[in-house]
This record gives sequence, structure tokens and C-alpha cells, in this order.
Amino acid sequence: MTSLKIQLSLCAIALTTLPVIACSDAKPPIEAPASQNGDWCSWLQNKPATLYKNKDNPYIQEVSIGGRFQWQYGYVDGESAGRKFNYDTEEIRRFRLGAKIKFLQFFELSSSFDLENDLAPTGEESDHDIEYAGIYTATLSFDTQKAFNIKSLDSLEISIGKHKVISTGEYAISSRHIKTVERSAISNYTTPSSSTGLMVSIDKGRWDLDLGIFSGGVDPEFSEFDSSNDYFYTLRFGRSFENTPWFTKSRLDLRLTVNGNEADNSSSNADSPGAYDLDWVGSLAYTAEKDRFSLLADFIYGDNGEAFNKVGKAKPAREGSF
Repeated sequence: MTSLKIQLSLCAIALTTLPVIACSDAKPPIEAPASQNGDWCSWLQNKPATLYKNKDNPYIQEVSIGGRFQWQYGYVDGESAGRKFNYDTEEIRRFRLGAKIKFLQFFELSSSFDLENDLAPTGEESDHDIEYAGIYTATLSFDTQKAFNIKSLDSLEISIGKHKVISTGEYAISSRHIKTVERSAISNYTTPSSSTGLMVSIDKGRWDLDLGIFSGGVDPEFSEFDSSNDYFYTLRFGRSFENTPWFTKSRLDLRLTVNGNEADNSSSNADSPGAYDLDWVGSLAYTAEKDRFSLLADFIYGDNGEAFNKVGKAKPAREGSF
């Protein structure tokens, strides 16, 4: 089979305006930078999405906004089994707007909303609809280490809400930085969608640890913890390195995602479709950087579990490890 595929991606930043609340005796918000006379790079480096920042304000320390717009175009030309094909396609891949507020010295409220409902990737007719499609992430975080002055730790944070769940080293890399059109099939297969839950993150020196418990249900906004779904659990244990013989900086991360109940959390659950089909998956990832060179090595191993089909019956052919 021979084929040619060209894909273009366009990203932009969307900015909106949010009200800012500040006490009367607080310092004024940060001043807008001087005009850059059309120099977009300098303008972006000055963080224009930070609307307010004042660490001395006891009520609100920072307000910022952000967004992403990604449009993709693809052209395909090739031949397979004696049949030629030629077509082009385009889609709105991502459109998100969000905001972040740091307040009361120890809290941070962060949210991001999906604003596209483009059905083109599914093969259906689509008008590339721009509309509210759900919550991508929305979390409330508490800086426990700072609040209680825990000197034995560098960081201890507790966050609750809808999180981006990361099961592999590849998925931990933002789509803004991946070098391929999409992430690999195995990374997408082993990673649940954004899920509602609780996370605890701990840092000490070069070591760090994340623990999470999430609802096994699926909802465009917040899934429930008392539904007919169960839970799934996540762990990440990592260590960073600097100035190793070959790289300026690098890190090693072990991740584990475990299903609490395969039948209840299966996407084939007739009562309430679930968020996680696998029994468990583990990832051992090594990332490294040197000047303009970067490296990712990700070893992934897991178990499909009972591999339920669309009517809730197990598929023996899909069971077992991968």
C-alpha cells in the first residue's frame, strides 16, 4: 500500500474578560505592558492572559484566563489492494476556554471548558459546531504544605473535581508539544477520559508522588460517586535528575491505573456507561532533554480484563495482557 498524507494544524489563543475583585487596601493589579508595536512574540512572553496578580492581597492573589483553538486539515492520496483513494478532510480538533483564580493564599480554582462539537472525525456530516460540549477539567486545590507549614515536605496539595487522568508517560505530554498528529493508539486505549475524583500530590526533593481515586462513571460535566458505577485508582511515583552524563535534565515515572470493578466501570454498562474498561495498566516512562533534543521511552503493560462487548458480554478473544 502506498499513500501520502499531509496534515496541518492551526492553534491560537483566545482571550476574554473576567471581573476582578480586590480589597481596597491592596496593591493595584499588575499594569498592562507597553505596546509591542506588532511584536506578537514579545506580547505573548509578557503573559497577557494574567489579568490580575498581587500576592499581598489576602483575598485574591491572581486571576488568569486561557484558551486553545486547533483546526486540522488532512490530504490523503494512495492505493491499497489495487484500489486508489484520494480525499481531503478537516476538523476542529480542540476549542477550549478556561480560567484560573488563586485566592485566600492557599486555594486555586481552575477550569477549562470544551466548546466544539465537531462530528467530522466520526465520519458523520458536521457543521463544525461551536457550542458548549462539557467540562474538560474543573478542580479546586488546597496547598496543604503552605497552609500548615509542613517543613518536612516541599509540596503537599489536595485537589478535588474533574481531572485530566494520565495513565502513561506519552499522555503526560501536552498535545501542544507532541511531535505527531495524534498520540499513539496504545496511549489513547489505556487512558480514561477526564474524570471526577480526588488527588493528593506530594513533593520531597527530587521525589514526587500522586495518588488518586476517581468515579468510574462518564458525564460531560461531573460524574457521581453514588451511581451504579464503581471507582478506579491511580498512582504515579517519580524522580527527577539533572546534569546526567548525556542530558541536561531527565526524569523517571512509574504509573499504575487500577479498575475497582470492571463490569460496573465498563463502557458497556447498560445502566450507566463507565469510564474505564481495562483491569489495570502500568507505565514506566523515561523522559530526557538536552538543548533542542528530547527523548521519551515509555514501557506499557496491562490487562484487558473481561473485555466486555457492546451488550455487556465478555469477549474471550480480547481478554488477557498486552
